[in-house]
Amino acid sequence: RVEALDGRQQRVYRHNDLIHSFWPQSKIVTAEIRDAVATPAVLPDIDPRVQEHYELKLLGADRVAGREARVLMLKPRDDFRFAQRLWADAATGLMLRADVLNAQGGVLESSAFSDIEVGGKPQRESVLGPMKKLDGYRVVKLDSVSTTLEQEGWVVGALPTGFRLVGCVRRPIGLPAADPAPPVARA
Repeated sequence: RVEALDGRQQRVYRHNDLIHSFWPQSKIVTAEIRDAVATPAVLPDIDPRVQEHYELKLLGADRVAGREARVLMLKPRDDFRFAQRLWADAATGLMLRADVLNAQGGVLESSAFSDIEVGGKPQRESVLGPMKKLDGYRVVKLDSVSTTLEQEGWVVGALPTGFRLVGCVRRPIGLPAADPAPPVARA
């Protein structure tokens, strides 16, 4: 379960390949299936040559979601990549927080756990329960279609060292609009 803690309220639940995104203010739920076979892994294998592209530096210690963490900085060695500040759980190495930084060090994006239980028993109903409670919500199914860049009219030149294309999928973006107005009969 992922919940946005700022901006527009949104809760995302994922069980295997089924993803439900709840938009409480609009009373809309988007439902989509992300096929693990057709869609490349979100996190491809980590290239062991990461230090060719980034300088790694230990910044110190901190706490995230009540856990001791080590703070690391990945500073890019070129202008094709963003710097990243990472908080790794001191006991497990689990990523607890990640900030993507611009060239001036400002935060462009931040993701973090606000609550986490390491080593706990998974509780399926904490995810499946809310995914089944759709009363009062309009459910909009989102269909993803495997495609290629060429089919979509895109051309990508030579990629910088260390980058690779892992897949291409066309799917709708953004929050679906409210129900369209009913058709009007004309005489």
